[in-house]
Amino acid sequence: MNKKLACAALTTSFLFTSVSAAFAVPTGLYFNGKYYSDEYLDQNSDSLKSILSSAKRSSKAFYISEDEHSYTLYKDYTGEKTKYNLDLNKKNPLDLFYIDAETSDKILGVVFKTGTVSEDNGSVLLTADRNMTYPKVTDFTFDKGVKVKSVTTLPNNQIRLITSGLSESETYSLSYKNVDTGIKVTGLVQPIKMNQLVAKDDTLSIQFNKAPEMAPEVSNFTVYQKINKGQEQLITPDSFVWDESTLTATLQVPSVKQTQDVQVLRYSVFYNEMKLASNTLTIKAIPKIASVQATDGFVTVKLTDSPKTAPIIDEFTLTQKIGSKKAEALSGELVSWDSKSKTALISFDPLLSSESSTKVVIGVQYGLSKKDNFFWTVPSTSEVQTVSIVNASNRKELVVGSESESSLTLSAIALDKSKKVIPGKSATWDSLDSKIATVNSSGVVTAVSAGTTSITATIGGKTASFPIVVKEMDQSTATVSPSSTTPTQNQAFTLNITGAKGTDGQALVGAVDVQVTSSNTAEGTTGVIFNDAITFTAGAATIPVILAQTGSQTLTVKIAGVTAAKTANVTVAASSFSAATDSTTANDVPTLGLVGTTATSGTPSVATAAVNSGTGKIDITSVSAGTATITVEDASNHQATIAVTVGPDGAITVGTITKYTVVFSAATDSTTANDLSTLGLVGTTATSGTPSVATAAVNSGTGKIDITSVSAGTATITVEDASNHQATIAVTVGPDGAITVG
Repeated sequence: MNKKLACAALTTSFLFTSVSAAFAVPTGLYFNGKYYSDEYLDQNSDSLKSILSSAKRSSKAFYISEDEHSYTLYKDYTGEKTKYNLDLNKKNPLDLFYIDAETSDKILGVVFKTGTVSEDNGSVLLTADRNMTYPKVTDFTFDKGVKVKSVTTLPNNQIRLITSGLSESETYSLSYKNVDTGIKVTGLVQPIKMNQLVAKDDTLSIQFNKAPEMAPEVSNFTVYQKINKGQEQLITPDSFVWDESTLTATLQVPSVKQTQDVQVLRYSVFYNEMKLASNTLTIKAIPKIASVQATDGFVTVKLTDSPKTAPIIDEFTLTQKIGSKKAEALSGELVSWDSKSKTALISFDPLLSSESSTKVVIGVQYGLSKKDNFFWTVPSTSEVQTVSIVNASNRKELVVGSESESSLTLSAIALDKSKKVIPGKSATWDSLDSKIATVNSSGVVTAVSAGTTSITATIGGKTASFPIVVKEMDQSTATVSPSSTTPTQNQAFTLNITGAKGTDGQALVGAVDVQVTSSNTAEGTTGVIFNDAITFTAGAATIPVILAQTGSQTLTVKIAGVTAAKTANVTVAASSFSAATDSTTANDVPTLGLVGTTATSGTPSVATAAVNSGTGKIDITSVSAGTATITVEDASNHQATIAVTVGPDGAITVGTITKYTVVFSAATDSTTANDLSTLGLVGTTATSGTPSVATAAVNSGTGKIDITSVSAGTATITVEDASNHQATIAVTVGPDGAITVG
């Protein structure tokens, strides 16, 4: 019998219930949709002569040997065969199925080893015994009404089936080309889903119903954006934050600029290729100018709405028309922008003088919107009758610590008896209570603390006053978590601030001063355990806290300018110190720059150290919480240091290692005698083959060969006598300049 009889045809049942065989695909001939096993060919060779003859001439006849990866063109059952190049031909010949010529069973050329349901019950990941080419949706079927919507081939012989209809705890059987694969999958209980998708212009917040098996990363998410009726575009998130406590993933996405028209954005979010949800938001059109109020040196522009981002001066176009002259471009500077009143104050160079009554028209364009306003001037020599104070922000309240509302700018205008502007006049500014608010020479008022005061402007002996109310920032929306916790004494834990907003309703961003105070005044400095600026992102920030006192405490968190402080209750547990030994630092040149013979701690009350000759490590043992410096010294008194921190629990953290740096120092070796017994000759000259490493000379006075080091490396010294006889000396120069004669 042919040797392939040992690989008799496998039944379909065997193919999908066992993976113990050394091969997965039945050996034999595959031709014209039929499969002929080795045994069947041996037993029916006479009746199959015409089929075998056709197969030998066909490029579509394949023979599969015991090696499942050996696909060969069929030439002669007992003769030569040529390998079938899968890479060149792209398509695997066994992607089709064949009918067994002997049993009429269906034979598949693939074995599915595993099937795994995705976290959302929305797909099944299959692993095959080989790479499949061009699988179709119609090739795969589940029972119980589950539908296969799409098929994707993946690396490592994997196929993902996007499905619909998988139910929790229900088991389903998979068939391939109507043949049972033996793969059974069960729908997960409580599959992962999305509870909520909140879409903002530049932020997408996705809240899950439960924690995924692995903490999500930005690479797990795919985001598509569609603007109005345009094409859906793939966008790349700028950053990503995962909050385990709220099961929320926050994706920072590129912001969309405002245009003259309203824009409707639609975001679609996928997690590991499964669609979570879609949501829309509207980007308003660029606002229009509602009104313009102009006076000499300032123009106040009120918009119909707040733009997405605070306007800049380049977005405004100013013109000035004086009397009957032609309007000319006017350069301006944006002094302030008040988002609450939607008002911009723009300054420009005031008129220095006026010789007659003149009408001055100031024009403003923002986007496609244009408006103008005018004022009258009188001669600069006119007598000042009244002073008018202009408040650009249209508000009298300031907020301490607010990024946008802690200051405002006032301007003072001199007027004659007919209320016309007298150009060229400057004001002297003053605050009645500088502990509440200050004012500089340009009229900029800055909040200091809560209270009321007045700002005065004096021109030509005439004074006007402007009332100012200063408030502290309202942070009633902010929360501190955890509201109750049990940290360990002298061990760091974190307080989280979320939802912190300014009075303008916008989330806090950037550096803001925060103070944390403990009800136990023995903590920190009279109870203050943290007092520093921290960085807020979208109203959120974290505060590192370490408490030294045990027992119950109330921590009070106060953000700069906050009226309603936030509290957290903690019960500090005493730390349990347990001495530990760290043996991770190698006692070798790559780590320390030397091989130490001794190790000494600079603070033995914190940690001790010793050289472990058996392991080739430095053993560091904790004694109490604190920091210490370990000094390792070798036989030549060279030193390296290791910074060590011991935690309250005795855990050791190895910090910076300062390696010994070898300092090269040229040396001369004169130990080699210049005589017959040592060299076989008495040299008259000595020459180095590598003078950049070492030089040599005959010392007739001492009868020695003097060898001097130049740099680290090896060199050969050649000593020659008067008869040109030679002897050589092998030399090694160390990193420190020391010479070893070999």
